[in-house]
Amino acid sequence: MSFSFEGDFKTRPKVSLGGASKKEEKASLLHRTQEERRKREDERRRLKNAIVIQSYIRGYHDRKQQYAIQRGNFDRCVCQAQSEGGPPMSDAASLSLLTRQLLFFYRQSEDSRRLIWICQNLVKHNGQFLKLLAGPERQTCVFQIKRVLGSCCR
Repeated sequence: MSFSFEGDFKTRPKVSLGGASKKEEKASLLHRTQEERRKREDERRRLKNAIVIQSYIRGYHDRKQQYAIQRGNFDRCVCQAQSEGGPPMSDAASLSLLTRQLLFFYRQSEDSRRLIWICQNLVKHNGQFLKLLAGPERQTCVFQIKRVLGSCCR
């Protein structure tokens, strides 16, 4: 233990106020700062890409979930229509709604029997569906018919 005559019993560390003790050349300093900047930019780019990928995956899962919900709604309406007490499928609005649902979630590997059912009902109740062609829903109706026929041709 060292004592000083100023009353301090601890020695204070010597601080050099002259700057960094290690002298770095200008070229190596520039190279080091450029490298650090490049690393920060790479990290930002990597994080941005991760966010894009995560967003895509979340969207994919949400779409799959909505497809399942709409399939369930479609099947429930079809079951009600096929039961004795259910509403008939002869009105154009319900046929159009079911067609829209089918076109939203349609996958050939899973929904071919649903497509056959909707086609049979469109042919069976064509008079009601043709009334939609004369009304304000003409464009929607034509679009649905084109998409259903396109799905049938695959």
